[in-house]
Amino acid sequence: MQRVVKIHGLQVLCATADEYPKTDADWDLRNTWFNDVALVGREWRQLVAPMHEAIADYRLHRRVVIKRNMDEAEFRQWWTVVKMIPAQNHHLTDAGIIALANGCPRLIDLNLAKICRDLTDDSIIALANGCPALCILDFANCYNMTDAAMIALANGCPDLSSVNLMNCREVTDAAIIALANGCPQLGSVGLANCSNLTDAAVIALANGCPGLSSVDLRGCRNVSREAKATMKATCSEVSIKG
Repeated sequence: MQRVVKIHGLQVLCATADEYPKTDADWDLRNTWFNDVALVGREWRQLVAPMHEAIADYRLHRRVVIKRNMDEAEFRQWWTVVKMIPAQNHHLTDAGIIALANGCPRLIDLNLAKICRDLTDDSIIALANGCPALCILDFANCYNMTDAAMIALANGCPDLSSVNLMNCREVTDAAIIALANGCPQLGSVGLANCSNLTDAAVIALANGCPGLSSVDLRGCRNVSREAKATMKATCSEVSIKG
């Protein structure tokens, strides 16, 4: 009987959440609804927030907001979309991200924007090895990240579709060429103030990722107009900033 209830409940929930959230408001609405569902009873809570199971159906994904570093035991396998917002004057550590990588193998969307300045390649490589389904990554202001981390992501996460590396000033052409070769589904790439990049990175993206829709090159002083023109000619839908 419990299995019948669970299956029927799953069908009902999926039917009401068919469209994947795109904005913060969309995620907030879905989270509120699923949180209310979880309060109905144990069976319903197990559907949307199981203790020790993953949730494969994308229609049951929720965004989890984390405001502190956590131990591996605190993470849940069903967490697929995570936004980290540590408290004021408190930044993420490698240990916290490595725990996340180990505890959430089905992670597809991770936002570390502007709070990852203390992270090193170790945590990014852990994500590449532990979360192969990653599609969306925001590493803005990850100052210590080098090519080694990005090359690991390119090799370990071939489904990446959106990457923001704004102010990641240690990144060079080698990292972007690896992404272009390893992640052909890339559509959005943020490279603002990645001052080490040259035309070689832009040309590689154009050739390797024909579906590009948005590329931010503001502050990339070594990228020429000719390279941007080549990207526009190769990727007909792309919008380039900078």
